[in-house]
Amino acid sequence: MKKYTLLSFLFVFLLLACAENEKPEQTETVPESGLQTGEEILNELREAALDEGDTVGRIMSSIKPIQEEFARSEPQMPELVDVEVSIDGNCNLKIVNHATGNIETRVNLKQLDSNGFSLIPDNDPGEFPGLQVSTIDQASVVEIYRNGELITRNNELVIKLVDRAAIERITPVLLQMMMICNGTI
Repeated sequence: MKKYTLLSFLFVFLLLACAENEKPEQTETVPESGLQTGEEILNELREAALDEGDTVGRIMSSIKPIQEEFARSEPQMPELVDVEVSIDGNCNLKIVNHATGNIETRVNLKQLDSNGFSLIPDNDPGEFPGLQVSTIDQASVVEIYRNGELITRNNELVIKLVDRAAIERITPVLLQMMMICNGTI
């Protein structure tokens, strides 16, 4: 009997000890020094924002995602090598692909139709998805150069990348750049 009493006592003691440990800890909500208020964050964003009148700066900052997606696509797409994307203050977009010589695509973004976007599907194995942007009034103003020599003029800008995610990322960026060039935004 003593044995069962002692075991019962130990069992109850363990239950009480465990119950005390399971009490929720109380935490204080003391603000840490160094945390920013909403107003401070907003002021920092305003300071870092580009001036709306700085068309060139706004366009130049927009080109980064396009360059990044070309760089991400290059390892899987043999037709892309060291692609360089640039734009000048007059909205002349230049895409240089060093895969087979220097293939350079040039177009002024003001001459692209903001309603002329369409997707190029990648239906078959080995194909890559793309984006196609028509020119205003189907004018042949997209120039393709090889090693500095004009080889053709097209009425659409065509960009192919490794996957649909890349196309989905650059599409709004390209549209934004076109709208900035045209003074719409």
